[in-house]
Amino acid sequence: MDEIKTPATSEPSIKIYPYTLTPVKPGDTIWTSYEIDSDDPQQNLAAKKYEEIKEIGRGGMGRVELWKDKNINRVVAAKMLLKEHQKSKQALKGFLEEAQISGQLEHPNIVPIHDIGKDASGNLFFTMKYVEGKSLHNLIEDLKNDPQKKQYFSLNKLLQIMQSICHSIDYAHAKNVIHRDLKPNNIMLGNFGEVMVMDWGIAKILESKHDILDTENSIVLKEKGQFQTITGKIVGTPIYMSPEQAQAEWEKIDTRTDIYALGAILFEMVTGKKMIDASNILEAVFKASNGKKIPFPKKGIFGSIPPELQSIIEKATAFQPQDRYQKASDMSQDIQNFIDHSPVKAHSYSTTEKLAKIFAKWKREIFLVLVTAFVMTTAFSIYKFYEENHAALQHERKADRILAELEKLQSQNINPQDFLNKSIASMEEYGSAYDEKQCDVCKLTLEKLISKKIELSLIIYKKMKEVGNTQAATLLKGQIRDMNRYNYIKKDHPLYNEIFVEK
Repeated sequence: MDEIKTPATSEPSIKIYPYTLTPVKPGDTIWTSYEIDSDDPQQNLAAKKYEEIKEIGRGGMGRVELWKDKNINRVVAAKMLLKEHQKSKQALKGFLEEAQISGQLEHPNIVPIHDIGKDASGNLFFTMKYVEGKSLHNLIEDLKNDPQKKQYFSLNKLLQIMQSICHSIDYAHAKNVIHRDLKPNNIMLGNFGEVMVMDWGIAKILESKHDILDTENSIVLKEKGQFQTITGKIVGTPIYMSPEQAQAEWEKIDTRTDIYALGAILFEMVTGKKMIDASNILEAVFKASNGKKIPFPKKGIFGSIPPELQSIIEKATAFQPQDRYQKASDMSQDIQNFIDHSPVKAHSYSTTEKLAKIFAKWKREIFLVLVTAFVMTTAFSIYKFYEENHAALQHERKADRILAELEKLQSQNINPQDFLNKSIASMEEYGSAYDEKQCDVCKLTLEKLISKKIELSLIIYKKMKEVGNTQAATLLKGQIRDMNRYNYIKKDHPLYNEIFVEK
């Protein structure tokens, strides 16, 4: 294998460290080789294939430019090392490893790599998808400082972004690759909904004993601020580092190290604050190594912070790796449980919270049940009113018929006893029917019914007096007085006045 050649007269001697990952399925392999064939004319393709447009970003180790792919007529992002690092063996190794690992992690939420090669000057570069949009860091700042932005981004939408990040990291972990530098600045959000995890520059394949970054002698402590990536025995960005990462305990660093960083990112997305408050890198590393986080705020970007989200974040950022989520997919599922109002595994619920959770989850169904019950109750009440009103009208007609028959009998001057017997039979017939279906809805009709009943009773009373049935008449008179306690029959009623008004 050829060594990587640079335009310098003193070429760094680069050995080849190929290694593979235990396949997730047959033929599934992640590998790096630190080899580019410098004699291959396809490698010197920058000048022929690409047209430089402008520089769009620069970091401590490299820069990113916007190039036009002349063959396909598309815009791509091209990354290359800064001039001062072009001769560094470690930098070249890291650069190649980033390109090769990123290129083999084919996932919708991991930025795809298009090409790798050398430019006309012999400098290494690789091209990747150009994501038009903004970083997650910039989005969080916008939401904090511009309330109008909240019209377009809800808490659930932010959580769905976090789920996309979890999916990509879960995929990388399935390939035994850990990122080690997850932070909002390394998450790009495209203008059309894309979520891309970027910058795999210090990623590591777990099965490899070789780590190109563990041979440096000291931590790089330049005045970059605690939000910049540092390399050396400690790698990563301090305020998003897990304790084992900040302590450089290499044997403890695994997929759960990334999960800690996911929790730190989620903390920032929800609260709008950094999880570690430090004024310099040393302080940030110290606090990260000891798990010293700021107290959890009561309110965040979207107001009060749900306790379940706090539990998810606290579990993801637990001090001990065994206390965290063991898989990024587990964290994503708990976030989905929160969105769906299902029980969040990381949270311990009180009875009140359980009831509130049930109501929140099934609120649509509960609302439909209540509406259905209301409609059915209203319909039943209307039906009952109709039925009772119809029955009341029937009784009123029956009472009118009985009265009319009795008045006809009375006008025929029949025997008083026969009239009395006929009246009592009619009264019993009417009374049994009325008592069976007494109307308590239509008050006016009920009042008419009672009035009819009293009128019928008055006629019967008069006939009882005529036939000399004084005892029965006296008893009926008391019943009539009791029935008319609400003056259904006015005192000026001829028959009532004849019987009850003292002369």
